[in-house]
Amino acid sequence: MGGLHIISEFFGCKNNGLLKNKKELEKRLSEIVRNNGLTVVGTYFHQFGEGNGVTGVVVLAESHVSVHTWPEKENFVNADVFVCNVTQDNTERAKAVYEKIKELLEPEKEETREVLRK
Repeated sequence: MGGLHIISEFFGCKNNGLLKNKKELEKRLSEIVRNNGLTVVGTYFHQFGEGNGVTGVVVLAESHVSVHTWPEKENFVNADVFVCNVTQDNTERAKAVYEKIKELLEPEKEETREVLRK
């Protein structure tokens, strides 16, 4: 029933235009999860005024992906990928989604933790 929960802080993201673009960020994250065999059941993204950061979540049948961007704080991003293993082992899908998000945001530095949920 548990799964892999990947929690990241990304520093100095080079793709800073994306950090301030709610629609594009929502589209790209939804594509990433779909392209990795996961099921999007809904999304909610909010932009904190034009040119400011975005908070968003892609709700999955298998759990969720969330991001919180701070372009005004040296292009900082919190990213969270949690993929459950109810009917199959989705560990590799969770890792693939995380890697694609990292590739998309292009951080100069990261701090990442993996938690195996029960």
